[in-house]
Amino acid sequence: SECVQTLAGHELTVSALDVNSDASRVFSGSRDYTVRLWDVEKGVEAGRKLIERNVVTGAAWVPQHDSLVLQTSEDLRLRLWDVRTMSVAQEYKQETYFPLACDASADGNYFLTACNGFDSTGCEVKLYDRRKEALVRTMKGHSQAATACAFFPGRNDIALSASKDQTVVVWNTNTGTMITQTSIPQSSMISCIDVTPSGHVYTGCFGEFIAVHKLNEACDEINMIARTATI
Repeated sequence: SECVQTLAGHELTVSALDVNSDASRVFSGSRDYTVRLWDVEKGVEAGRKLIERNVVTGAAWVPQHDSLVLQTSEDLRLRLWDVRTMSVAQEYKQETYFPLACDASADGNYFLTACNGFDSTGCEVKLYDRRKEALVRTMKGHSQAATACAFFPGRNDIALSASKDQTVVVWNTNTGTMITQTSIPQSSMISCIDVTPSGHVYTGCFGEFIAVHKLNEACDEINMIARTATI
């Protein structure tokens, strides 16, 4: 494919980005401690904010709230940005192990983070309530860093996470319990995850391939149905 636009400005690695619902704006974060808002049509920066030690690890627009964006950082924070003013609307501090990724529920009321860790210490998935501005659930089950997380589209009670331990876990967020899990052989770790309304789960693997799984309607069984050739 051909590059049709370049949004230039960050001074170090761009470590996270997400596109809003109508693809008119991009929110990006970097190891340069800044988060930036971009106007896609004009191809220009529309806002920025620098917070010292804010090494950005993840970003996600909040559904139903087109001015709100989640952002995770190596400074142990989950931040909720109001991009109208490029200000922090909410901030949650995590303990010891910083969040590597984040996601928001379809109604915009709940947030997920996937956390760093090793040897079953840390390695957690955390659930936050935006309205209460509070942590409501910590889900444990991965043995190495949880690198990615996602809500099942349209459901607040089902979430998935992926990890350096080569597993994908399906969680009941109401109880904080693991429903089921699967491992991906020949992958040194899983770096990212996406879930479709049909129950297809796509994971990017450091074994240089993409794995495709299918989650059944009851969300209690997940099976691999395809994988790409080595990239």
